[in-house]
Amino acid sequence: MLSVNLRIDDKLLYARLKGELDESYARSLKDNLCKVIVDYDICNIIFNLEELTFMDSSGIGVILGRFQQLKVKNGCVILCNINDHLEKIIGLSGIKRLIHIIDNEINAKKYLEEKNG
Repeated sequence: MLSVNLRIDDKLLYARLKGELDESYARSLKDNLCKVIVDYDICNIIFNLEELTFMDSSGIGVILGRFQQLKVKNGCVILCNINDHLEKIIGLSGIKRLIHIIDNEINAKKYLEEKNG
């Protein structure tokens, strides 16, 4: 089961994920995130994975898809609060080359503020 808490702060979307992000939840999460990005003109996303216990390749696909969606706006996707299990999956996927990984939401927001001046 996956629980998603979304919060919008100007053009920044916080997505706090809890539970398991697998094939059965990836499509609805993707559709929901795409709609919010368009409806609220989101430029950056911070995914907080602190309470995410499992993610498979379909979850990686959701994250990479949002990277592509925001790249055209010169936006950014950040992952934070990653546990050891997810760190291994993320490392094996190769997305570390594209997506910023920062220790927590506060530092992720600071990074975006510095990046965007």
